[in-house]
Amino acid sequence: MNELRKIRLVGDNISLDILERIFKSGDMYIFSEIHCKQKLFFMKSKSFENLDEKELRKTGNELLKKINSICCFVKGNYTPVKIDNVYIGDCGYNSFEEHLTIRDDCYIIENGNKKDFDEDTILEIYSKINNDRLLNDIMALLFEKGTDWVNLYRILDSFGDKKLISCEWITKKDLRLLKHTANSPGAIGNEARHGSQDNIAPSKPMLLNMAQVLVKKIIWHYIESLDKEL
Repeated sequence: MNELRKIRLVGDNISLDILERIFKSGDMYIFSEIHCKQKLFFMKSKSFENLDEKELRKTGNELLKKINSICCFVKGNYTPVKIDNVYIGDCGYNSFEEHLTIRDDCYIIENGNKKDFDEDTILEIYSKINNDRLLNDIMALLFEKGTDWVNLYRILDSFGDKKLISCEWITKKDLRLLKHTANSPGAIGNEARHGSQDNIAPSKPMLLNMAQVLVKKIIWHYIESLDKEL
């Protein structure tokens, strides 16, 4: 008999509420239960069927990594959550970690139910990330490596300069300055990709927050472009 498999999620309560509002149908289902007057959050998926404890935790981590990466990209008030216990039938397999953060949350009430402002966007990207390797890799890079100069350059390289220019996702001037700045220890010191300066540093280096905005816009353009390929 295929016993019910579910995974408990722990971490920031606002993030957990966001996930419960968004992932409530289809292959990914995140829900809450009250145990001893405490609200606990769980994740279920069709992909969990017939997995043992080790496989269940591995598959759950892979799915949660995608969800965390998307929500971090879309929502400014989201903090990644983690996996705690996994359950196969009545048997629970423990993990001992404590997670607690307190922040503000925003949502709307639609037909008597809580709805997240970014629900449609997150579900759309979740659908696309499962069918596009490049998008999956980019989201993983952002989530694991952040948005320093080195990783921004790495993300740009994954697209290729010709595609970025031909699609008009960034101007040639901005792309050249962003890469020049990222490569220049004379402009940004130890944050640069290279330890030595081969060329003259840009006279007016690009600010990191500007580079972050440009790369995020490129990613949004790419996400939107996937609609045209369907």
